[in-house]
Amino acid sequence: GWAGRATPGPGRGRARDRAGVRGHVQGRRRAVEAVAAAPQRALEAHLRAPADRLHLPQLRFGAADLERLAAGVVPRQTALVKADGYRGWRAPLDGVSDEVKQQFPVARRAIASTSELQLLIDGRNSALDIRDQLDAQYSQASDLQAILNHLEILRAAGLVEWSAPVEASGR
Repeated sequence: GWAGRATPGPGRGRARDRAGVRGHVQGRRRAVEAVAAAPQRALEAHLRAPADRLHLPQLRFGAADLERLAAGVVPRQTALVKADGYRGWRAPLDGVSDEVKQQFPVARRAIASTSELQLLIDGRNSALDIRDQLDAQYSQASDLQAILNHLEILRAAGLVEWSAPVEASGR
């Protein structure tokens, strides 16, 4: 989930050569992805040499279990968000039980901006994408488990929905 991938593809504007523009944008996107993958390849090469020398299996890096889970959670707003106009969402959120809030704890500064997080809930961004976009925008890093827990609280309030399950954390 690199934040730059959220940029739109070729525009649907007035380009006369849409196929050419599409090809150009796809080429640029592939180039950016190749640059982003280079550090990973360098690290793997650096780890391969001692592993080969010691006849040990090479360490493999990949997404953590929590990151894989978060990549599958794509929340979308429900109609309740805008049902009572500006700030109408506050009443359902305040109505979430303390039991649910204890099951899905969110430390005070674990998320850089909950209001920005809520703006990023659009049915296209996964929880992992949301974390990456918050981290790109703010100097404070956002905790992925806290984001998932906050989404669970919003879901309990009826403000968001998604089909992938999220497990509670002991934090």
